[in-house]
Amino acid sequence: MSGQAFFDKIVKKERSLGRVVGLHIEVKEICEIDVFYKLLYISFSKNMKNRPEPRKKTMLETHYYFTPILDHLEEFDHNDWHLYPIVTLPAAKQLRDEEDLPKTISSLNACYDRLQKVSLDYLTVNLYGRKQGRLFLLLLQDFLEETTILDYTAQIRQQILQEIGVSTLNFLEYRSFAKKHLALILKDFRKNNFQTSPASLILTDKECLRVENCPHVLLQQYLEQIEKTA
Repeated sequence: MSGQAFFDKIVKKERSLGRVVGLHIEVKEICEIDVFYKLLYISFSKNMKNRPEPRKKTMLETHYYFTPILDHLEEFDHNDWHLYPIVTLPAAKQLRDEEDLPKTISSLNACYDRLQKVSLDYLTVNLYGRKQGRLFLLLLQDFLEETTILDYTAQIRQQILQEIGVSTLNFLEYRSFAKKHLALILKDFRKNNFQTSPASLILTDKECLRVENCPHVLLQQYLEQIEKTA
C-alpha cells in the first residue's frame, strides 16, 4: 500500500469516528519548496570511503504549525519534528468558545494574550533544546486540562521550568529573540498558503507533502507508515 493510500484509509476511519472535520493534502516536488526547507543528504564521509556504503533510509523532516492548547499534542516519535506555534485572532476566538468563556472582546483579547505568552515561553524554552521545548508543551497541556488558558501565569510557568530543569536566569533576555521568531513563523505560515492549524510540511528525499487540518496523532501514524514502507 502506498503512503498516499494508507493516509486516505486513516483519514476515512478518523472521519467516521468524528475526529477529523476537514483535511487538505497536496504533494509537491521538493524543488518547488523554498531553500530553507530543503534537506541535505550525505551518503558517507571520507572516513568511510573504504567501507561498504550503508543501506539508505528514507529521511523525514516535519515542519509542524500548531496553535498551543487548541491543537492537542501527543508524545513525539523519533522523527525530526520542528514545532512552530501560530497565534491569530481566529484561533483565539475558537479557543475562547471551546473553553466556554464569555463571548466578549475582553475575553477574546485575554485568550490572544495567553496564546502569545505560551508561544513566546515555548520558543524561549526551545533555545535550551527541543527536548525541553516539547516537555514544556506537554506539561502545560496536562496543567490546563484542569483549568483554563486564562489561569496561565508567570508562577505556573516557573513551576514547569523547574520541573524540566530549565534555569530562568537568562529567560527574559531571550524573549526579544522569541518575539522575532514568532513573527517569522506566522509569515512562513501565510507564505505556504495555510489557512488553519494544525498544518505541516513533510519532507522526504523525494517529495514534500503539504498537509492542513490534520491532528497530531494522525500525522504521527502517517510518518510511521512512511518509514515502514521505505
